[in-house]
Amino acid sequence: MNSTVKKLKHVIVGISAAMLVMGICLILWPGISTVVICRIVAAVLMILGIIKTVLYFYRNRWGIPNYLERSSGILDIIISLILLIHPEDAILILPIVLGILILINSVFVVHIAVQMKSIGLGNWIYLLILGILGIAAGLFLALNPFTGAKTLTILLGAALVLEGLENLCVVRYLRKLWERHAPIEGSYVDLDV
Repeated sequence: MNSTVKKLKHVIVGISAAMLVMGICLILWPGISTVVICRIVAAVLMILGIIKTVLYFYRNRWGIPNYLERSSGILDIIISLILLIHPEDAILILPIVLGILILINSVFVVHIAVQMKSIGLGNWIYLLILGILGIAAGLFLALNPFTGAKTLTILLGAALVLEGLENLCVVRYLRKLWERHAPIEGSYVDLDV
């Protein structure tokens, strides 16, 4: 596996683990400052946006471009900048924005599950279920942004846990895809017969 792809895989796994931990913390301690939440979400979105954009170019080289992922990566970067620059104001729209981002990412996850099924990779159903749950969580956050603060924080935590799980499943899928389609490394001997 290409060393850059390996590094990106490790970064995605790390960020996914951070999302899981952050989500669990929000579920357990919903009284955390909203500005702190906003800045943490902004940092995670920035890193994810950069990774999604870089992965788009690698996947494009493998012959499987995904324009939704590139658009999602750029959108993540833009939203993270807004959240970092104006966290106090952005917190009012954070549930809607995160709901839309989770919705977009979950649609992408459902698309990957369908691709997995079409090329014969196993366990696609788990990714499909996570994607559908993500779509439901994204819609709920986007359509109910003014639910009570504690309830919203708990829902945000649950959505982050779900996103972390989705990202880990996508990394696993990409590893399987890479193993299936990566060129075989080694030396070749040309035999003249």
